[in-house]
Amino acid sequence: MKKLEQKDIDDYLLSIQAAFYSAAKKIPTNVRKRLRSSTSLTYEKSNVTLLGEVLGDTFTTDGPALSEDSVIEHLSRQYDITGMAEEIDYIASEYDLMWKHYCDAHVAFLDSRHSEYRQILSSLRPENDYAPAVVDKPEKTLASELTVSQAWKGFLEFKSDWKPKIRQGNEKYFEVIEAVLGAETLVTSITRRDIKNLLEVVEGLPRQNKKPYNRMGAQQCLDLDEVPEDDLVSSKTVKDYLKLCQGLFSTYLTGELDVLESSPTNNVKYESKSKGYGVYSQTEMRKLVTHFETLDGWKKWGFLLLAYTGARRSEIANLKVSDVRLDDDSQRYYIMI
Repeated sequence: MKKLEQKDIDDYLLSIQAAFYSAAKKIPTNVRKRLRSSTSLTYEKSNVTLLGEVLGDTFTTDGPALSEDSVIEHLSRQYDITGMAEEIDYIASEYDLMWKHYCDAHVAFLDSRHSEYRQILSSLRPENDYAPAVVDKPEKTLASELTVSQAWKGFLEFKSDWKPKIRQGNEKYFEVIEAVLGAETLVTSITRRDIKNLLEVVEGLPRQNKKPYNRMGAQQCLDLDEVPEDDLVSSKTVKDYLKLCQGLFSTYLTGELDVLESSPTNNVKYESKSKGYGVYSQTEMRKLVTHFETLDGWKKWGFLLLAYTGARRSEIANLKVSDVRLDDDSQRYYIMI
């Protein structure tokens, strides 16, 4: 493979910057859409704020950049990056910095600090005009000639409002889908059996956030003879693959383009089997709660809230005193998540 060079690094960072700039430009439109659908922005703001803080912490700790694994996975598919740890650390740090700028822009707009939002947006704008490769729209391709690869390129345009992290995750999923179904396979020839076979293949894949798989490409993971059970992807991940296929074949090719009479994902189901990390009997819970009541501070209230509310860990960890409120009508206290 070609050795990674400075021009390759510059081009890659320019494409990342262009993606974040494009996403940041759409923040006002996306916020307005959520308000029109009566969606609360409080939860969204807390998530973006927390992510920005986590990204900021990566610059003051000795740990790796948050995006390091993604950068390695992406670049190793095209270049030889052997012995380039410093270059990879630089790229990932730049990626994290742009990601944090995007989070800061999002929070600034939600706080109505519009001048600050504009300043951050301007700083994200690439100095050189970045023009992604022009792709023929699938609408111009005959249905009988549309391949899986062409359909995906059109689907990415259709889903242009995807946030950079979501887009990156789905592109990683598609590498497997493309390898299993075939990049040049005609979409009209994909059957329900092909989709089921894809899900069976995905069930045997390793989790790519775990060593040594985080340094492997999609094809390398597919070529593994046997993966230990503890290293296999979760059933939720398999279901995410199915959802992506449903978006491509059902929503886009069938519903939007009318290329297919019916989607090969129709009637294909996959049940996500989430692991029970704390399945306790009533007797065990009473013992735990009795113990929690003897503790002080967050150790007491954090675990009691977990036991009684069913709220997520992150939701409880982010609670403030001001989130405990009194309902005037019922005179009951409640927690505002």
